[in-house]
Formats: sequence, C-alpha cells, structure tokens
Amino acid sequence: DGGDGGDGGDGGSGEPPLESTTWLIEAGEDEQTQALAAMFAAVPGDTIEFGVGSFDFNTTLVMSHKQGIVIKGQGMAKTILNFASSRTPEGLSLSHMDGITIEGMTIVDTPGFSLKVSDSDHVVLRNLRAMWTSADGGMDPNDPSTLNVSCDGLLSLEESTGHFTNSDGVPQIYQPSSSNGGYAIYPVLSNHVLLDNVISLGASDAGIYVGQSNHVIVKNSHALFNVAGFEIENTDDADMFDNLAECNTAGFLIFDLPGLNQYGDETRAFRNVARYNNTPNFAPGGVVSAVPQGTGFLVLGYDEMEIFENDISNNRTLGIVYVGHELLEGGVDKVGDLRMDLYPEGLHLHHNRFSMNGYSPQPPQEGVFRCADGTGGDSGTPCVPTDIDDGHVSLLPALVQVKGVLAAEQGDPYGPTGAHIVWDGMYDREPYDCELAPEFLGRVDDKGKPQYDGNDHPTCRYNKYKFVYENGELQRDSQGNAMRHHPQFWACFNDNDFSPENRPYLSFKNTDPTDPPDTDISVHDCPTRFGSTLAPLDEAVVESYTGSNSGQQAPTPQEIRETCENYSGQTVNRTALQFNCELLSQYNLFSDPTDPRSAPNDNGLLFELTTPLFSDYASKYRFVWLPTDAPAQWKEGSPSEPNATLDFPVGTVLAKTFSFKNGAAEDIVETRLLIHRAGRNNSNFWIGMAFVWETDGNGNRTDARLSIAGHSATVSWNYSDPDPEVSATYEGSTENYVVPHPNQCGTCHQNDDRPAGDAPIGPKVRLLNRPLSYDGVSRNQLAYWVEQGMISGAPVLTIENGIATGVARLPRFNVPNDAVHLPGGASQHAPGSAKFDTEMRARAWVETNCAHCHNRKGPARSTGVFFDAFKEVDLNYGVCKTPTTAGSSSGGHQYDIVPGSAATSILTYRIDSEDSGTQMPPLARSVRHQEAVDLVRDWINSVVDGSYAGAGCETDSGGGFPLR
Repeated sequence: DGGDGGDGGDGGSGEPPLESTTWLIEAGEDEQTQALAAMFAAVPGDTIEFGVGSFDFNTTLVMSHKQGIVIKGQGMAKTILNFASSRTPEGLSLSHMDGITIEGMTIVDTPGFSLKVSDSDHVVLRNLRAMWTSADGGMDPNDPSTLNVSCDGLLSLEESTGHFTNSDGVPQIYQPSSSNGGYAIYPVLSNHVLLDNVISLGASDAGIYVGQSNHVIVKNSHALFNVAGFEIENTDDADMFDNLAECNTAGFLIFDLPGLNQYGDETRAFRNVARYNNTPNFAPGGVVSAVPQGTGFLVLGYDEMEIFENDISNNRTLGIVYVGHELLEGGVDKVGDLRMDLYPEGLHLHHNRFSMNGYSPQPPQEGVFRCADGTGGDSGTPCVPTDIDDGHVSLLPALVQVKGVLAAEQGDPYGPTGAHIVWDGMYDREPYDCELAPEFLGRVDDKGKPQYDGNDHPTCRYNKYKFVYENGELQRDSQGNAMRHHPQFWACFNDNDFSPENRPYLSFKNTDPTDPPDTDISVHDCPTRFGSTLAPLDEAVVESYTGSNSGQQAPTPQEIRETCENYSGQTVNRTALQFNCELLSQYNLFSDPTDPRSAPNDNGLLFELTTPLFSDYASKYRFVWLPTDAPAQWKEGSPSEPNATLDFPVGTVLAKTFSFKNGAAEDIVETRLLIHRAGRNNSNFWIGMAFVWETDGNGNRTDARLSIAGHSATVSWNYSDPDPEVSATYEGSTENYVVPHPNQCGTCHQNDDRPAGDAPIGPKVRLLNRPLSYDGVSRNQLAYWVEQGMISGAPVLTIENGIATGVARLPRFNVPNDAVHLPGGASQHAPGSAKFDTEMRARAWVETNCAHCHNRKGPARSTGVFFDAFKEVDLNYGVCKTPTTAGSSSGGHQYDIVPGSAATSILTYRIDSEDSGTQMPPLARSVRHQEAVDLVRDWINSVVDGSYAGAGCETDSGGGFPLR
C-alpha cells in the first residue's frame, strides 16, 4: 500500500511525508521483492539500505522521477548485488532523478550496464565497484574476498594466454570477456555529477563513463581490465583527477562523437596514473573497438583540454594520441554529422611524466598494409610500406609502426616504435565554403564556435571561426597558407618529462604510408611560436542537491485500504484511482470483475491500434475511461513532440489485458493500468502498474493482484490473426513471458515531451486512425470518439474506407499496400510504389517497438538514433551510424543500418535476438517477432541503398573502423 512510484512516490496524497524512511533490505528469500517494493514506494528524503551479504536479482532495479533518494550498502566488500541470472540488461537504472546518491556496494555480472543514471541532476556515485567475474572462473560473488583483482607489479603481457604476469612471473587471475556488459558506471544526459572512489572491472566498452553531461568530477577512482578505463564523451566542464587506469586496453578516453544531442569541451585531466594499459581489445563492436591495445590517453575530436601532472607509463603503443574524425571515418566527406568540428584542438599538455610508452606497438592486423618486398605485413614485421588498405580495421596501429619505420630511415634513433605523444597530423588547413546560418549566429561561444545541439540541422560544415579574417578577407601567410587563430586552435606542449629510451613525439602528417612523419615536438612550443600558450581551464564545479523534503503526512495504509475496498454497482471506484490498490477489482473497472476483456463500467471504451507493440504473440484488449465531462484534447504530434498522444485529463485510466489463445481456450495472464493522477503543487503524473491474474483450486479466475516484484509465466499460443486481411497462424510457446514490476513501466513510458511518470505510448492519432466495430458497425475510431464527446479540438475528419485521410496514420505493418502516409520523415520513394509500401510498413513496426525510447525526447536519446515517424531515414535513423554504447549487443557489427545488408546491420541483429542482454526492445518479449524481422530485413536489403542520407558504409571492407 502507499507509494505511487511517480512524481516522487507520494502515495497519492500530493505531498511527501514529513519524516524520511530507511528501507532496510536484508539478504534472504524475499530480497528482490523487498528491494523492488522500496524502489517503488520511496519518497523524497528516503534511504534504501542493503545489508551485509550477496543479493541475487533476476531483474533490473529501476527508479525514476524522484528526489533526494539515497541507495546504499555496507561497503564494496560487504554488500554484493549479483545480476548473473538477470533477464534484463541493467543492474541499477535510474532516470529523471534530482538528488540521487548511490554508495557502498559492489554490482556484479549484469547482462548489460552495471549502473545507469540518465536525465538526472545532482548525482553522487561513490564507494562503488561495478564488475564482471573472470571468464576463467575463480571468482564467487558469495565470497567477496575472491572479487579483488590487482595489477600491482605488472611487468608484461603473456601473448599466448592473454594474461599478465607480475614481477614474480605469476599470471594474474582475471580474464575479461567480450560477452561482458558494455559499461560499468554510466551516468549520461545529466548535470552536476560526482564520481568518487568508484572501481570498474571487465567492461567490454568503458568502465567509468560520463556522457552528454555537464559539470562533472571523476576522482579517486580505479579502472582495470576494461577496454576503456575512463571515458568522457560529448561532455562539458569535466575534471578527472587522482584516478588510476591500469591493465585496460586504453586508460583515459576523451571523445566527441557525431550524431548525439550535445558536443563537449573543457575537460581537465590531472594527477592521474595511466600505466600498463596493454590488455588486448575485447570490445565486440562500437567506436571503442577501434582503440589500439597499449594506449594511455586517447583524445578524439574534442576541443579544449588541459592534461597535466599525470604519470603515463608502460603503454605499449603510445602514451597520448589525439586524432580527428577525418582519420576515424576515413575522410571528411564520410562524417555525415555536419554539426561537428572534426579535429581536436585547444589541447594543452604540461608537466606530465612519460616513461616506457610506445616500446612495442600493437601489431597491425593481417593485410592492413603491403610492403615494398611484396609481403603482407601480417606479422607486424617492420617494413617500408607501399600502400594501406584503409578500409581495414587496423589503420592507427599500422600507422604507428609504419611511420616509426620511416622516421628511423630518416635518421630518427628510435626505430619502428610508437611514441609518448602521437598526433594524426590532420587539421582543417582551409575554411570550408560555408556560412553560419542566421538561426545559429546567436549561439556561438567566445571563440566564435557554434554551439549546436541535437535538434540543429546545418546544411554545411562551418569552420571559419578558426581562421583570421580582416574586412571579410581571409588572411594568408607568406607561404600562402590560411592563417589560423593561434594558439586557441592548436595543441601546446610544455614542461613535460620524457624518458629518453622512447620517442617523445610522432606526427603522421597524413595517412600516406610513404610520407615520412614529423618527430619535431617544437612545433607545439606555443610560447616560442605564437608568443603565448593556452590559458588554464577553470575547475569543474559540481553543485550539491539542496531540495526540500517538507510536506504533509501521507495517508496511512489503513486509509488507503478502506478507500480501495469502498465500491459497489457498475460505477468505477474513482476515489481509489489516487492509490495503488492491491486488487484490480477494487477499481471496479469491469462489470464482470473476473473478465477484463469486455463490458467496461461507466464510460469505458475498447480501442485498438494499427501496429501495436509486440509482446510474445499475446492478444491484447485495450480500454480507456475518461473522467466525467472532461474529454481528451486532440494532439497529433510533431518533430518537437514525437511522442504526443491524445492529451488525456487527470483521472483518465487506460487498461491493457494480455492473454494467450489456444484454439477456443484463452489464458488471461495480466492486466496493466496507466492512471493519470494529480501531484504536488498543481502537477500531474502517470503511474503504471501490472496486475497478475489468479485462479482458485478449480482453475477459475478470481482476481488480479498488484505485482510489486514482477512475475514470469509459461505460456503457449496457437491462433489465427484476427485481421481478415492477414492470412497467418501463430503457434509457439515460451517459459519466460515476463510481467513487469511497476518501476519497469518507465523504461518505455518516460519521455521528456510527456507528463511525468509513465505517460501513455499507444493512443496516438496515427495509431488510432483505423476502423473498429462499435455496436456491430465499423467506424473510424477517431471519428467515433469525437462524436461521443471523448475528444475535443479535433479537425474536421474526412473518412475513406474507415481511415481519416487528412491526419497522420501509421499503417498495419503486416498488411501489404496498407501504407498511406507518415507524419513527416517522408520516404524518398513514390507513394504507391512497392518500395514506399515496404518502407512505411517497416518503419511503422520500428516506431511502435523502438521509438518510444529512440526519439529526441526519449530514454535512449543518448544513442543519437531516432526511429520516430517524423525522422528522415538518415544518419540519425541509423544509416551508417556507428553505435556509441552497443558493446556486446552489436554482435560484432559496426553500423546500425548498412544499406543493402541486413545481415551486417545492428538493427536487425538486435530485433532478431532472443538474448536478454542484446534483444531490442529489451523488455516485453522473450521470443522474436519473426514476421516483423522478415519485413525489416526485406526493407534494408531491397529498399535502403546508397542514395540515403548518411550512406557510404556499404562500401567499407567488412564495415570496419579504419582507426583500430
């Protein structure tokens, strides 16, 4: 009883209680139920505290839209949250929080991310460890002493086993795996983030990550045996200091990646240690799979960094490398995101200590370059190259070796080694023929750089702010080179200490394997060259949470119970809608309380969608109840509000029942409710709940009970499609049909353009635009609702064949020639053509199954992939887009959609998967939707081609990264 899980979980009273509560979770049989109940019911000021022991969970611990919450354990070595048997990707997943602290525990063996915090403010993560146990055994979450791994005293990597040995020649026990989750600590799209004393171990992408965030401090932390130890991505105003990165593939990464919601600058990294980062790259895909083994620091396309007072040592390929997207993507014209500055600039390296970096660069993969003597260079043997296969995946380490050989031939004493500092040597030497559009003129920083965001769409790439103009004329030096503003857009090195046995500096100059490199580090002596160096960056400031927890006392459990039980007749118990009743019958929604498929009480109305969300071939019954004399408002959606449904008033109830048909028999498993409630201070929010149906000793349904901890069931189905235009029979079974717990509702139902909480997804104009039988007469649903006074503000509707022609509509995905039109994102194919029909029907399925998260306002907007119907099919729809966070879920593929090749596209790989850590959507199904998979494959193979915006990767050799 009590907490509502939305708008702060206030129990329906509109105010939090006066006194905070500590929810103590003890290890034992009901540990998961305890934890889920606490996450659901906690209110501002509450603490959720885990006791000593190992806790086993088979589902994600989810929380959203709450304030001032602390989640804590008894310490890393005492409280272990084990997700090895989980059927959902994340361990802890929190979103839209204000003032969240998580501390004092270890999170182990999640299928996906260990700890994700998104769209939140004032985030504190401290005294935490997130890890995966060793692939070769020897680690037991029930024995915390086995979870400790150290890299102390490492000397070398044993190539034949992949194990490190310590100073006594004893192999280290830890073995990472590409099947590990991608990210350990993952705050994203958040503000004022503090990470203090966090440890990551074994992430197949990045261990300690902050992305698309602002005002960040990462300190006193330790990353080991990850692909990337620490990663700052598309983030503004970040400090990383007093951290240790060792035994990763790469120690510290500072990135700006294309196609995301924001771009970053101003990161300081100081007093860190990056050592022995020589673990072979075990990332199964994504950008980080391109990082060479043996990298101390890597900077990619990011501006304004100050890296100082760090110890960088014993990284086999290089100490610090900074490169641009021209190298990563294989050319300027291949970077489809026109908002991006492609090159890292404003890099200030000073007072760092470099030793033993670049001593034995990672060998390039077979065939990456061809040597003058005709050999393939596949063994990594130094040679004078004649050509580089730049479509292969090993360009960066190949260039390190190749340019090292050429440097030695020019008299450099270091031979075919790497260097302490490596630069790709690429920068924009001339301004592009592009003027800054008027709408962006007011959004430039103090250096003249435009501050684009995810909603901007420039038509060309602008970089003139880097160059010197007088009276509108570009200035050139005596050699005719365009004059740049220095040193703002350059890299300055001073007062660094380099060990003498390794090359201090190596600049490729370009990717020409026959062009000798530059090794003269004085080019970066800014005081000598330009008369000044880069000014120190300001320290990052992370503000503390200062929210208030005062309010009126919430109703007691007894008061809630009495309200829920006070109903009679054929009238909905509307007073109880403000509470989370224990039984579905207590809301009195149906005239037969044991049958939620028909006969709704009051003004309840059945409705259906054109293309619904797939849920293990379940049959679904949808009803809506509106408050008396309060209609829904017409809202059709737009590019700025892609998730807009009809605007339902407070007091609305939506019900959806899931059943499985076997001939004449039908097994009703669950009924889900969405209730629109009033919140504090004149706010409102939606709360989602699932009720599991129970039976008596004779198998008769009795009632449905609120499922606080979720539920799983074995179900089977064998039935014909109810649409007369679809001649299909569905037959199958699953032992893992999942009923979600209440906090999981927000995984799909929370978007920034919707009311707080679990706002509806389905009842959009474009999904309701279809006929349905009312009293035996087929009517367009929208038109009928308008006539019944259930919708106000609708336009005049013209109905043809049961469809309103003047408003948006998504087609039925499985009915050929049903594609009428989509609301924006128009196809480049002619309406009525076979390609148009295939594309529109495939996109309809992708929207209803993926776009509730993948849109510019959705929970997955950090990916930069948007599948809503308003989006053009281009880079941000996934065409040739490299994933930023796919990790092992990419299946080893490099692009979300490869034109003409569904077999190498991540989209089809994930919708075809039945693995809980890989499948998309991540919830609501345990089997694949075969008919939809076939349609999407057909669309990518036969319709999407090189003419689509962003295309080009279809010509890549293996769809790989040239950087790796």
